[in-house]
Amino acid sequence: MNQYFYYLIIVNMVANIVACVPKILLEARTKGAIVSMILALIMGSIVTYIIAYFFNKFPGKGLPELLKEYTSKWIAIPLLMLLTVGWFSAGLTTLINYSFLLKRFLTPDMPLQWIISIFLCFISFGILMSSKSVLYTVEAVLVFNIPLVVLIMTKAYTSEGMERTEPYVLSIC
Repeated sequence: MNQYFYYLIIVNMVANIVACVPKILLEARTKGAIVSMILALIMGSIVTYIIAYFFNKFPGKGLPELLKEYTSKWIAIPLLMLLTVGWFSAGLTTLINYSFLLKRFLTPDMPLQWIISIFLCFISFGILMSSKSVLYTVEAVLVFNIPLVVLIMTKAYTSEGMERTEPYVLSIC
């Protein structure tokens, strides 16, 4: 399978971990959040494998082409519209979460509208790039940043400040 498929999965996992997982884990830690995460990892891996296997059976074709070829128009169009709304909502949620995170931790004096505008400029630039260029950029970001993240995590978890006796709650979202 293509390496870029795995790169996009890794970027998605890291983005979800940063965005709201700490808040969700702290709020639902007594309601089965850890077991749910383990089950989600297993089920998500199975569903991802099934979808990748399905699309490998039709090389060079995407979901719109397959729906157009194998279903009627009254099924394909509402399904594509539903998927469009879902992906737009997911992207908007990510944009809002990262804007609030950036405002809270890196640029508290900058207005939120400016932060969102800067993100939208970068997103627009990515939309205008070719797919290969976007994938090469994702690869470069991962290759250069993963060692840095591992170093920071190692330093953080081996420092004496991580050994607290009193409970400490941090809400990110």
